[in-house]
Amino acid sequence: MQQDHLPHDSFEAAVYQDVMLMERAHLIPKNSWTFDNATDTLNFNNKFLTLSGEEEKIAWTKYCKSIKGKTSAGIVGRGIYEVQLRHWLHFFPLNEKTLVLKTEDMTSEEGTRTVVEKAVGHLQLTNHYFAFAHKHSGLYQKPIDDRTAETLANFYATYNARLGHLLGREWDNPWPK
Repeated sequence: MQQDHLPHDSFEAAVYQDVMLMERAHLIPKNSWTFDNATDTLNFNNKFLTLSGEEEKIAWTKYCKSIKGKTSAGIVGRGIYEVQLRHWLHFFPLNEKTLVLKTEDMTSEEGTRTVVEKAVGHLQLTNHYFAFAHKHSGLYQKPIDDRTAETLANFYATYNARLGHLLGREWDNPWPK
């Protein structure tokens, strides 16, 4: 599987490299995906099995070590929220003291203000005026390709179903269109 013709700093190249790291860490099975040079897209086999329990924990730890210190590493893995959250919930149980927020709800100034107010209220703090800095658009300047977005949605489907089971139905699809 080669992707040498992809621009080095493209989103698709970063996705490809991160999927390679996940495979090497055994977080995803070998041969569960292919790269189509003609369309510059990754294709995941339908509904590949995700790990669970101790096996997944070991693979996740190995994967996290492999991305440490790399600029765009983890671009796909950091979207596997359920695995990361389950680790935190081992130490901090999901109860009335726990608030999980979506950064996707903070894409506008109004959305950001709503999320901040929700967090301030949850913490029972006095409401203050917060000044919001300019929007940070990330490393990639062009919008995500529709094929790449569809591929990633398919990849995350099983993980997002697990997230919905953990947090409730509103989390089944963290990235609605």
